[in-house]
Amino acid sequence: LRPVLPDKWRTLALWDEFLHRLYEREGVIPNHPIWAMELGADYDYWDVQPCELEAAQLRGRRGAFGRPIVGRTREVCRRQLPLYAQKKLTVEQRRIIRSNRALYERNLDWMDPWAARMAQQLPNHQRMEWRLGEVAASDIGIYQHIVQFRSSGVRIRHRKYVPTLTCVTSETPFIPWVPVRPELRLPGEPPCGRYLTLDECARLQGMQELRWDIDGKPALPLVRCYKALGNAINVDVMERVARGLTAPQ
Repeated sequence: LRPVLPDKWRTLALWDEFLHRLYEREGVIPNHPIWAMELGADYDYWDVQPCELEAAQLRGRRGAFGRPIVGRTREVCRRQLPLYAQKKLTVEQRRIIRSNRALYERNLDWMDPWAARMAQQLPNHQRMEWRLGEVAASDIGIYQHIVQFRSSGVRIRHRKYVPTLTCVTSETPFIPWVPVRPELRLPGEPPCGRYLTLDECARLQGMQELRWDIDGKPALPLVRCYKALGNAINVDVMERVARGLTAPQ
């Protein structure tokens, strides 16, 4: 099994805290992505492209994580915006920014210290997508659901639904509640939580009889095996499609 590195456990702990505190305050988790970099920010974005603003228009405003924007040149000031705002924003991105700023205004008393800790995490860990909709209080949190560390952020899905496998091995779905034998854990790693195994990924693609070794030795590096499965098409789905195409009209 691949180890779950400490930075990911820190990320999960922070988002778990976020979800519980937000639910305690508002009684619901919003459907829009949570972008921690917007918590405390106030740069202009709705009628203008932040990346095209001059230094004088950015200086004195607050950029990523609410930090004051300082600097003499536009380039220096622009680098203090969230990464997505350093490029042209789409209409959907503007709406997400607006939703996050409104969320912050309702919860700034506890979000400020929380965001200061999240700012120390990797950029793609600073965004979270709650894909469960409205749930009971007992279902709030990270550790009883399936997690996927994606380039777009940390995606949380109900344990009944496995996210789409991709050819990016770092996006292999992660199941936090499954126990892991002590000899397979890193020092200090929690007793539960692991990525889906190759065999589990193969079953999801309808390839449960696939074998990965030759004479007891791995035939390919682990990364290439995961990538191949993520790049594959579910064979059961393809069989149904093929039968539909060949059925008499």
